[in-house]
Amino acid sequence: DFVAGDNHIGGNSREGTFKETVTLKWCTPRTNSVELHYCTGAYRISPVDVNSRPSSCLTNFLLNGRSVLLEQPRKSGSKVISHMLSSHGGEIFLHVLSSSRSILEDPPSISEGCGGRVTDYRITDFGEFMRENRLTPFLEPRYKIDGSLEIPLERAKDQLEKHTRYWPMIISQTTIFNMQAVVPLASVIVKEAMTDEDVLNCQKTIYNLVDMERKNDPLPISTVGTRGKGPKRLHAYLFYMSGALHILTLHSSQTPERIQKCLLTVRLKGLLDREKEELAEAEVIKDSPDSPEPPNKKPLITMDEMPTVEKAKGPMSLLSLWSNRINTANSRKHQEFIGRLNSVNNKAELYQHLKEENGFVSGNASLQ
Repeated sequence: DFVAGDNHIGGNSREGTFKETVTLKWCTPRTNSVELHYCTGAYRISPVDVNSRPSSCLTNFLLNGRSVLLEQPRKSGSKVISHMLSSHGGEIFLHVLSSSRSILEDPPSISEGCGGRVTDYRITDFGEFMRENRLTPFLEPRYKIDGSLEIPLERAKDQLEKHTRYWPMIISQTTIFNMQAVVPLASVIVKEAMTDEDVLNCQKTIYNLVDMERKNDPLPISTVGTRGKGPKRLHAYLFYMSGALHILTLHSSQTPERIQKCLLTVRLKGLLDREKEELAEAEVIKDSPDSPEPPNKKPLITMDEMPTVEKAKGPMSLLSLWSNRINTANSRKHQEFIGRLNSVNNKAELYQHLKEENGFVSGNASLQ
C-alpha cells in the first residue's frame, strides 16, 4: 500500500472516489516495454523498509531503467492498470496513469445514448439552435429597462437558459418542435419580446389546431425518426397540447396572458367534449339488450362548474386553474354519504334503528 497526502494518487479512477490509501498490485501485461503511457501525474517515493530483500530487488530493478505497472482492483471485481513505477535521475517516481477515456480515443457512439439510432436525434434542430445562439462582438453598450448597464455575457447566458428550458433531444419525445414549419409556437414563445402580431398568430395557430382535431385531420408531423406506427390521432393532439402547456408554464413570466388563456380554454374545452362523447358511448352501450347494466356514474364536470378564464377574477395562474378543475372532477367520482345528505346542520343521528327496536338512542355525531 502506498500512502500519500495528495489525493491525486488514486483520484483518477473511473469510479471517482478520492482515497488517501490505494491498494496496488504488481501486474505483467502483454505490452511493449518501450510503449509510452498517458500519465496525469508523477510523485517521488521511497521504499518504507529499505533493508528488506523485496524492496532492494525492486529498487535495483527500477534503477536499471525498467518499469513496473501496477493495477488497482475495483468493487465490481475487475482490475484496471492505474499506476506505473519508474526512475528518473536516480530517483523513483510513482506515475498516475489515465484510467478514464482518453481524448485521443474515438468519442462514444451516439447509439449508446437515450435515442439509440442516429435518426432518433434532433440533429437538424440542434444545428439551428447553435446558429441562433452564436456569440458575436458587442461594441455599443445597452441598458436595461431599469437603467442599469446590460452585460453582454449575462444576456447571452439568459438567452441560452431560456432556449434550453424545454429542449427534448429525441424526435419521439416531442410534437410541438416537430411542427415548427407549420405551427411555429415554440419558436415564438422564447422570443425576447413578442409583438401583437406574434400573439395573434399564436392564437390563430391554436384555433386552427382545434379545427383540425374537430375535422379528424392528422397532425402535420414528420414520421422520420419515429419507430412503429406512431401515436393515434387523438393521442397526438393530446401530446401536442400537453407540450404546449408545459412550455407556457416554463415561460409564464414572459408569455402574454392572452396566449395562456387561449390555450388553457381550448385544452379544457377539448377535455369536456371528450368526456361528453364517452358518456354518450356509455349510454349507447347501456341501451343495448345484450350488455350488462353499468354502474351509475355522474358526469365528471359540468360547464357551469368549469372555472373558465373569463369568469376568473384577479390574477390566476395556470396551476390554480388546472387544480380547480381536477378537484372538481374528483369530487364527482364518488357518491355522497347518505347521512350527510339527510343531516340537519351538518349533523346526522347514528343508529336510528336502535331507537325503534330497543328504545336506545345514540348521540349525535358531527360530520366535518
